[in-house]
Amino acid sequence: MMQVRRTDVRLIVLETGMVLVGVLAALFVDGWRESRRLDEEARGATNRLLDEVRVNLRELESLDSVVTERSARLRALEPELDGTTPLGALTARFGGYRSPDLSEGAWQRVSLGAVAEHVPPDMLEEAFELYALHRYFLGLDEQIGRLVYGEMNLDPARVRYAWAVALAIMEQQASWAREFIPHYRDFLSRWEGR
Repeated sequence: MMQVRRTDVRLIVLETGMVLVGVLAALFVDGWRESRRLDEEARGATNRLLDEVRVNLRELESLDSVVTERSARLRALEPELDGTTPLGALTARFGGYRSPDLSEGAWQRVSLGAVAEHVPPDMLEEAFELYALHRYFLGLDEQIGRLVYGEMNLDPARVRYAWAVALAIMEQQASWAREFIPHYRDFLSRWEGR
């Protein structure tokens, strides 16, 4: 029978300890590298998010001015609404409808990706509230679609109803744009340069 000496046991324990320390050190370094990589990705993702918010802000500012101008032209058509011409035939005279083209790609990547844990939680919360506002405009876009392709827009006898609906939608768009613009500006002032 083979006999194990004390020095052999010490050597085995020492080698096992060294292997264990090496494995733990490698795991720590891998975790640190992964965390660092995600931190860098998060910085890039938040920069893209800020760029997207800037673009969306400009889109809302443009929407406000365009829709305000078009609704004024639409309002000026009221005296001509005698029931002989459908609103659809007058669209070119007031410029038609303007829907905001609000981007959400950068927000989706930040909020749904692995980098979300490396983005400041306050920023995620504020961005969530900001991007939730986009749904309001999507609802109005659906109403515009129903109006434009609906019977009311093509029926001369219902021109006053179509005109009132169109004006209400446009005024709501402009109102929401004016209401939401400060939120976008606040978000940018709080998070730019951080």
